Amino acid sequence: MKVSVNLYAFAQSYMRRAFKARGFQIRRTTPLDARRSDDTPRDLLLRKSATLSRSLVVDVPLSRCRSGLGTALTTRHPFVATLADGPPAAFSGSVLEAYYRQCQPASAAEVLGLPEDQAPGLSGLHAHAYTMPWWAGRPDLQKRALWRKREAAQYGYQLSITDGNKNYGPVSLENGELEILRLTRLYQSMSLHGYQRHDGVDGDVKGMLLTDAGGNWCVSTRSGQHRVAVAAALGLESIPVRINHAPVKREELLYWPQVAEGRISPDGALVVFDRTMRGDPPPACDFRSDAPAAPVTKSSSPA
Repeated sequence: MKVSVNLYAFAQSYMRRAFKARGFQIRRTTPLDARRSDDTPRDLLLRKSATLSRSLVVDVPLSRCRSGLGTALTTRHPFVATLADGPPAAFSGSVLEAYYRQCQPASAAEVLGLPEDQAPGLSGLHAHAYTMPWWAGRPDLQKRALWRKREAAQYGYQLSITDGNKNYGPVSLENGELEILRLTRLYQSMSLHGYQRHDGVDGDVKGMLLTDAGGNWCVSTRSGQHRVAVAAALGLESIPVRINHAPVKREELLYWPQVAEGRISPDGALVVFDRTMRGDPPPACDFRSDAPAAPVTKSSSPA
């Protein structure tokens, strides 16, 4: 019996190493629900990150949540501002349309609010190729385009990367209409049934813990940003978030993937980190209702 158990453990270890060598990682898909823990999400994640083999679901105060660009879930966030008086009747004339007209970064570096010398690996790239300093992998416009196509298809839309990005403009009219549709459906559902989660692949908002040596922390969301914004607009105090990455520590910035690869300088990475901790949007997307507008482009129609 002992021999068979050891052989099984050896086989598991061998398979993990073999898959990892080819760029894959074996994970348990069912997350560990730690929402009833007495620890703060920061303390819990720091304590378990070295040994945890599965993702962890924790309740995160919405005041600690940040968008994919680092913005807090206040009316400075375009989705929250759009839903301040309930879902708008249409995209045209909405707060979200005004935001997309004003927030139009010209490059991946400008999405982060960094000059060329602080983001040498991003300054010449399309805005949609942006990557936060602590994200792994090379900037990949094609992968983001594929995600956008699949995401839109779930709602009956045929969109491409040229239709825009949900985080900033410019966007096509159809893309703007899709964002209003998603926000409206979620708002109506959560108003009636409350926030619902499940253990499936898309059952939770997913995020990463950002923290520093002084005990400050926030959670940067990577998916489920519509859900987080609707929860904030409805006045919820917290939301379950699935964490499946090691904590991002300020003092370890030299090991952050984009810094280690030289795409973002250490100084630039700290600018983005500290801005995210404060919850400030990048300068190009600091929404002002009195700013001059740029036109919304026309593209493909819904399928």
